[in-house]
Amino acid sequence: MALGGFRRAEAIPHLINALAEDESRAEAEAALREVGALAHDSLIVAALPDPTPTDRESESRLRQRRSALTLLVQSGIRPREWPALRNIMDDRDPRLALLACRLCLTCAPKSERREAIARLRSLLPGADIPLRLDIEQSLMQDMQQENEN
Repeated sequence: MALGGFRRAEAIPHLINALAEDESRAEAEAALREVGALAHDSLIVAALPDPTPTDRESESRLRQRRSALTLLVQSGIRPREWPALRNIMDDRDPRLALLACRLCLTCAPKSERREAIARLRSLLPGADIPLRLDIEQSLMQDMQQENEN
């Protein structure tokens, strides 16, 4: 994705769209990392559910949302940005819920962090092995941070 190498705002919508496609996702993610903070607001919008919900999101839209949220987890968000993403903790997609809980644990008020822990625990019974390992890792990291504080 040469578009990201230019670090231009005009490339961001194209890169966000590319997150939905398996063939271009890795390159789009790398390009969005290169673009950096310039893409931050667009990633937040891309992570949100569509404003007119349907019974079921398409797989490509779910992949796009997961990818955008993963990039936000990796780069971090400011506490003032958290409220826009808060409801994703309750998303039907367990991977999206996990990623939102991870964000919560890094930037939200303490009361909401307790909600994230409860949500992570509620995801465990239905989780496949990779998701279960990710959830357990998130719970352990939170416990370590609590012990350090």
